[in-house]
Amino acid sequence: MTKGPTVQERGRARHCVEVLRAAAKDARTPGWYRGEVAGQEAIGRATEWLLRKGLLQTAVGPQPFRLTARGTTFIATQIKTWETFMPTLRRPGVLAKVFTALEAVAEEKTERKNRLPPKPAAAPKGQGKKVR
Repeated sequence: MTKGPTVQERGRARHCVEVLRAAAKDARTPGWYRGEVAGQEAIGRATEWLLRKGLLQTAVGPQPFRLTARGTTFIATQIKTWETFMPTLRRPGVLAKVFTALEAVAEEKTERKNRLPPKPAAAPKGQGKKVR
C-alpha cells in the first residue's frame, strides 16, 4: 500500500507554493523570504529548500529572489495559472501532487550527479614528476 505524504510534508509543499507564487509575482519583502515575519518561520525553510532544489535564485535589487528556468518550467507544468490553481489547493490530493512533483525535482538532480564520469585515477606512486 502506497503511503501518501505526511502532514509535515504537505505543509512544506504548501509553503513552497507560497514562496514560488511570491517569487513569480514579486510580492514579498526579503524578511518574509527569510522567515523573519512573525508566524512565517516555515517560509524561510521553504525558501532555503527551493534554493537547494534550484527552483529559486537570489537576485540583486528590490526583488530578493527570482525563479530560475527550472522554477519557471515547474510552475508551467505543475501549476499552470495561479488564478485556477490557488482555489484548488485545499482539495484532497492537490498538495500530495505538488509534494510528489517537488520531490521529483530532487531525484532528477541526484540522477544527474550519478551520471557524471568518474574522476581519473591518480598516478601510481613514484611515476609523477619529481619536485626539487
